[in-house]
Amino acid sequence: MRQVKWLYARTASNDAVAINTKYVKDIAIDGDQSLHIGFSTAAGGAGVVEMTCDATDGEERAILLYLARKIASSREPVMVVADDVTSEYIHEDISAVGTITPSS
Repeated sequence: MRQVKWLYARTASNDAVAINTKYVKDIAIDGDQSLHIGFSTAAGGAGVVEMTCDATDGEERAILLYLARKIASSREPVMVVADDVTSEYIHEDISAVGTITPSS
C-alpha cells in the first residue's frame, strides 16, 4: 500500500496548508525567484502555495530537483516545505512563504 505523504507550509501570520502529494499538479520557479506548488483537490478545486527563494540565478533548478527528490524518497508522512513561524525550510534557499491561495 502506498504511503500518504503531505507537504506543509505556514506563513508568519499562521495561514497554513497541508497538501496531499497525490494532488500536487506542478512545482515551478518563476522569474522573480518565487517557488510555486500548484495543487488540485478531490472536488476539482485548485490552489497555489508561493514561497520566496533566495537562489542566485541558475540555482533555481537545484531547488526544484531537491524538492522533487525529497517528495519521491522521503519516508516521512509530513514534509515541512516552509514554516515562517518556526523558521524551518526544506531547502536552505527557501526563505519565506509568500502567499497561500486556497482551493476553490
